Amino acid sequence: MDDAGPNVQVTGAWTRFAGRGQYGPSALRYSGSGGSGGSVRFVPNVSTTGRYAVYLYWPRVDSLATRVPVTIRHADGTERLTVNLRAPSETAQGGIAQWARVGEFRFAAGRDAWVELGTDGADGVVVADAVLLVPVSQGSAH
Repeated sequence: MDDAGPNVQVTGAWTRFAGRGQYGPSALRYSGSGGSGGSVRFVPNVSTTGRYAVYLYWPRVDSLATRVPVTIRHADGTERLTVNLRAPSETAQGGIAQWARVGEFRFAAGRDAWVELGTDGADGVVVADAVLLVPVSQGSAH
C-alpha cells in the first residue's frame, strides 16, 4: 500500500517528494526534530483473517531518524514499536530503498487495522512511503 493511495490518512506537517528509490510516484517526509509533526496512517483492507508479517518501506535520504514511533492496530490489540530508519532489514532497488520487517500480527477481515508512523520523539527525518502485509503460513515460527 503506497502513501499516495486512497487508504492513507495524513495529519500534520508532511511534505510529498519524488526522488530516487520511492515506492510509487512519491513518498512523504517529515523533517522536524522531536516535535509533533503528525502521523501517516496506512489502513489496509484485510479480506482474509490470519497472521501477517508487516513491512515498512522508505527511500534512503540524508539524516534519517533512528527513533520513529510506529503503532500497529491488529486483531489482538495495539502494538507500539520504535523503528530505526537507518537500520533496514533488507535493501531494495540497488540499495537506494529500505524494507523493514516490524513483526507478525493477527489481522481479522472487516475489523479495524492500521499501521501508523509518527513523529513524536523522532531524532531526524521520518519518511513514510509504503506498507506491506504478507500472509504467514500457519506452520511458521512467531
